[in-house]
Amino acid sequence: MFVSFFTSDGKYPLLATRLINSLNRFQLPHDIVEMPPMKSWVDGCSFKSTFILDKLLTYRRPVIWLDIDTEVWKYPSLLFGDEDFGIYNWHADDNHHLDGTFEPDPQAKTLCCSGGVQKWGYTAPAVELLLRWINAIKEHGADAGDDGMLDRAFNESQPPVKPIWLPKVYNRMDKHTWHWRGIPEHDVVINHDFTEGRHREG
Repeated sequence: MFVSFFTSDGKYPLLATRLINSLNRFQLPHDIVEMPPMKSWVDGCSFKSTFILDKLLTYRRPVIWLDIDTEVWKYPSLLFGDEDFGIYNWHADDNHHLDGTFEPDPQAKTLCCSGGVQKWGYTAPAVELLLRWINAIKEHGADAGDDGMLDRAFNESQPPVKPIWLPKVYNRMDKHTWHWRGIPEHDVVINHDFTEGRHREG
């Protein structure tokens, strides 16, 4: 089940329509929910973990989180494996702005994520990681960042999830750096119009 939420602020309703249309194009089941406006963009980001857990328990099957400013361009076949958890992990990739700060490892055991696209299995290890993520956000506050708190939950607890580290084409952020803009459009599976909250301003 592909899930996300949006509020009435700014461009979010239009982005939601675009995302839903892209999911319908590939006949992908989805639950895209309108929520009341939130105090800030970071508050919305911090709510993501609780929302994902609720949908995982509601549907009792794997869920795919998509930020509302994503759009499916090709059928996302990598998301249908038996992994407990999937996300883009900077530690597992190269050719990005962090090149040289660590040795990339496709089998990385540590997480430094970009969480616009996430897979969560309906498994005990996935639920454990989600609960640890939720607790980290509660402990450190929304301003600590949802991606950073997911990294912390994964790296400190090492829950026994079977992960898949998604390639750039599953979370292609063309506004991030030239490394992402240089990806040919015909290779992109999920495009992410990431603007660090500026969509909220309209």
